[in-house]
Order: sequence, then C-alpha cells, then structure tokens
Amino acid sequence: MNRVLLIFALCFGALSLSFAYSDNKDEGTVAFVKDSVELKVQIYPNPFDKEINISGDSKIVGSTVFIYNAIGNEVKEFNIINSTETIDVSDLRKGLYFIKIVKDDKKIVKRIIKK
Repeated sequence: MNRVLLIFALCFGALSLSFAYSDNKDEGTVAFVKDSVELKVQIYPNPFDKEINISGDSKIVGSTVFIYNAIGNEVKEFNIINSTETIDVSDLRKGLYFIKIVKDDKKIVKRIIKK
C-alpha cells in the first residue's frame, strides 16, 4: 500500500489552518482542519507607556516572554507565573517592539508599540 501525505499549514497569529491530503485510493479523503487555539493571550494596552499587561487562561502559566526591539535585539525576558501579569517596561525607549510568548512547542508573536 503506497501512501503520500501532504500537509500544508498557514499560521495567522494564534490561529492555524491545516490541509492534509492522501493519495491512497482506498481512502480518497481530503480534509481541512481548523486547529484549536492553544494559547489565548491578551496584551494591553497597545500602544503602551510604562507597563504592559499579559493575560490569558491557565495554559500561559509557565510561558517564557521575550521582548525584541525593531532590529531584533532581545531587550527583556521573563517568565509568566500567573494567568495575568503586569510587566514594567518604563525603561524601554519609544518605538516598535515584538513580544514573543513561548511554551513548549507553541509560540505567539505580537507587535507592540511604546508611545
């Protein structure tokens, strides 16, 4: 039995859409699957001034958060220990930043702006 499997995934923020195809003539199935969102996170306010809040369900506890400046240099790193965290970012300069939240093999990247 000869099988070929093709998987195509598109990721938009925390939402991903997967396409799977098998050419096995006995099965003849093509399926579109909307994956469940694994990490639900809110980051506010955006734009921010002195603090940012990160909140989500209990799945974000234990995540590592990285903040990068516009040219990709890491400027902060911290761990989430509660489902809602307030982070002091008063030492950051005005401008564009990227915040990456990582837990296990899942990650979320968002753009944030310091005013």
